[in-house]
Amino acid sequence: MSDSGAPLLEIADLQKTFGGVGAVNGLSFAVRRHEIFGLLGPNGSGKTTVFNLVSGALPADSGQVYFAGRRITADPPNRRARLGIARTFQLARVFPNLTALENVAVACLYGRAPSRSPAHAREDARALLARVGVAHRGGTLASSLTLADRKRVEIARALAGRPRLLLLDEPAGGLSPAEVDEQIALFRQFRADGITVMLVEHNVRAVRTLCDRVVVMHAGRKVTEGTPKQAFEHAEVVRVYLGRS
Repeated sequence: MSDSGAPLLEIADLQKTFGGVGAVNGLSFAVRRHEIFGLLGPNGSGKTTVFNLVSGALPADSGQVYFAGRRITADPPNRRARLGIARTFQLARVFPNLTALENVAVACLYGRAPSRSPAHAREDARALLARVGVAHRGGTLASSLTLADRKRVEIARALAGRPRLLLLDEPAGGLSPAEVDEQIALFRQFRADGITVMLVEHNVRAVRTLCDRVVVMHAGRKVTEGTPKQAFEHAEVVRVYLGRS
């Protein structure tokens, strides 16, 4: 379970609009250290925009982002990465013409605690591929990997930055039930290793099994916050997220 001390991530009254349409509207919540935290909601509710605001890919229109007690609202993505924020994407972003090992080795050379040399980067990359369960795929071109393996390579690449906070955007999307179970076990190990995990996910079973707490969004706003059980029993969540009254 999570620590009871100061939060690792806090967002306060965060606002982001696109062409006058509010993607994130006055959103506030905190993620505790060593927690597995879910950000839920129907498509278009603003979840990935929140990830972009936390990682620095997008600037906030207003509001604040704090990481480990430090205000990072105006920090660029590279500075946030050095502080320990890493992310994956809804559609796994790998270098298709590089092998799985090369994809991760590149990240090892430029991460928060970079490898000492290209040779060391390859060794570090092998260890990371083993950690996520795809050591046997190191020599395979990323373009030839299965969806599940591409997701794991992207996670290994994020781990190369030695993150304190790992943002996972729909990590279970498109995976079989057995592959989802493997992901759940992997993310629990990350938490045991001291990494705080925040994920966007539509797989309700994975959320119920994995998350300590969740925030549910709709139209850029927070509908509710609590345990998965509390959230999925909330009347508004049942209406906007599960699609029934």
